[in-house]
Amino acid sequence: MANLKEIKKALETVDSTKIFFVDFNGRIMSLPINPDNIESIIKNGIGFDGSSIAGYGTVDSSDRLLFPDPETFKVLKFSDEIVGFFIASIYDEKDKPAQSDPRTILKNILDEAEREFGFKFLLGPEHEFFLLKNDKKQKNLHTDHGLYFQSSPHDRGEAVRNRIINILKECGIAFEKAHHEVTPSQHEINLEPTCPLNGADRTVLFNYVTQQIAAEFG
Repeated sequence: MANLKEIKKALETVDSTKIFFVDFNGRIMSLPINPDNIESIIKNGIGFDGSSIAGYGTVDSSDRLLFPDPETFKVLKFSDEIVGFFIASIYDEKDKPAQSDPRTILKNILDEAEREFGFKFLLGPEHEFFLLKNDKKQKNLHTDHGLYFQSSPHDRGEAVRNRIINILKECGIAFEKAHHEVTPSQHEINLEPTCPLNGADRTVLFNYVTQQIAAEFG
């Protein structure tokens, strides 16, 4: 969904609107914004302190801008909150993408691959994760001792995977397959192949949704 009119209408139904990006370690960062300002923010960006996130600025030169990409907009329906979701690119200043921004780096590589070699890529990631008990006092944090492809009730993460899949489906992202992996508490969800930039953005979305749903299940 990239139509600004449709985005504004959809944002009327959400509880919060957030702009997401990652730091150099792949950790998800987010900035809640006022949805009434979305048109201006998409056009002009919104400022943040780059020096407070390693790699994005120094104390002497810390002002950076987040530009949400309207093509990445999704509505995520969690049990206790509906979130308007955007992925942002990082800019040093307007019209000057930050060369340390992962999205900018990926775009430049993809452009060079097509321009210099005529290559285009298709990405089909396997998203693997562990579901562990949220209790650090316990010695054994495993939630199950299931095996590769083992069915329920031994696969105790199936309900969690299905919840993740349903939220992704509601925002237009289809999965290919989902199953228990080889190791206890290990799970995998494969999404349909896509272009690398969308695949990277979708991975941020997937990680956010998965962490949120894992928290819902404790």
